[in-house]
Amino acid sequence: MKVNSIMTLLCHVAFSGLFLSTLLLHLGCNPNNDSKKNNIIAMVDSLPVYESEVDSLLSKQIEEIKRETLQSMIEKRILSEEAKRRNMSVDSLLYTEVTKKSTEITSADFNRYIARYRINAKQKHAVDIIQQIKQLKKEEQRAEYIAYLKQKHTITISVFPKNIPVIKLDSIFYYNFNQQQKKNITVYIISDYTDKLCLYIEPKIQSIIKKYNNNVNFRYIYYNHVPGKAIAALNAASEQGKLVEMHTMVFENTENTKK
Repeated sequence: MKVNSIMTLLCHVAFSGLFLSTLLLHLGCNPNNDSKKNNIIAMVDSLPVYESEVDSLLSKQIEEIKRETLQSMIEKRILSEEAKRRNMSVDSLLYTEVTKKSTEITSADFNRYIARYRINAKQKHAVDIIQQIKQLKKEEQRAEYIAYLKQKHTITISVFPKNIPVIKLDSIFYYNFNQQQKKNITVYIISDYTDKLCLYIEPKIQSIIKKYNNNVNFRYIYYNHVPGKAIAALNAASEQGKLVEMHTMVFENTENTKK
């Protein structure tokens, strides 16, 4: 498969600003610790637990913590610089740009969050729902403000995993969102109809598809070990030329497609 640019979107990880992007990371055993491969450090009945297995898992967890900590430090540095520029404390800055802008909940906000997060309004008290929505709105406002500030800075990250595997795209089954697949740029969207983060970012993905539909090939990969009703509906719709319509309908009715 030949394309000039392939960007793989994996919603289980994260998103930033108006576009999503991710590196599929792989962290394996340390090649310099070959002596540990056969070193048994525990037994479960007759099954051994090797030191190399523990080291591999620890290495992955350490790298994940390192990336999360790095992102947190970058955000703190950006907020500190912005607060200094505006001659105020970081707490005051966050209150002005985040808290203050997320305290008011309109009826449109209420309905939007109820639908997006599948909040059961019948089982919760209205006050509890509003508090939950305020917290969600505050988190969104903070993420959007951080993304806005990042655009004002040049950020270079030099921490990368030791090994990045090559994915053979010709062996991956996908659905075409575009009717004509003749563009030079192809974007693979890896998503899951039952995942909360995927559900949250779906509107942003749709806005990106709508904006770049004429210049980019968008291909959807369903990422779930259990096919369920969603994939069956998608297959049927794809054969009838109604893929996009069914994709939208499934996301809007997530609770009915989990089985």
